[in-house]
Amino acid sequence: MKKNHEETYSQQPQWVQIALPFASLFLAALAFWYTWSKYTDLINAPEVSWLQWAPRLSLIAVAGLLFLGSAVLYLLNRQSSWSAFIAGLYMVPVILFVNLIVFLMVLTGKLFGNANGVISGAIDPFWENLSMPSPRAIVIQSVIILIAIGFFVAKHLEKQKN
Repeated sequence: MKKNHEETYSQQPQWVQIALPFASLFLAALAFWYTWSKYTDLINAPEVSWLQWAPRLSLIAVAGLLFLGSAVLYLLNRQSSWSAFIAGLYMVPVILFVNLIVFLMVLTGKLFGNANGVISGAIDPFWENLSMPSPRAIVIQSVIILIAIGFFVAKHLEKQKN
């Protein structure tokens, strides 16, 4: 039988219950700082498409609101603060999925936008338009993928034990 989030919260060690509002406030501040920082960078950019800001920044702001709501609910001594905290954490895969969709849309636009050049054999402009991600971005994405794989392996091993 599955337990709800409130029962899971009450079974957590005392230090987790004490650290939850601080972690929640920290994650909310981090989300709002990132949203504001990227927003000001995009506003000052000469040319900005909606794909660069709308999905990512809006979802990160929603995650920040969930974390902030979790901290407020904890201060009000509600067990639903755990549910709000978990909902904020669940926004991470949603943000990554939306970024994947945006990437595929941009890649498809570049592929089909330069279809005449590919057919005629002049594909150099296509390769010039694609840029390699920075090494820092590759490391971050690799760590996220490794954490996700570890999570799924742990879940699979847990199911096998039961």
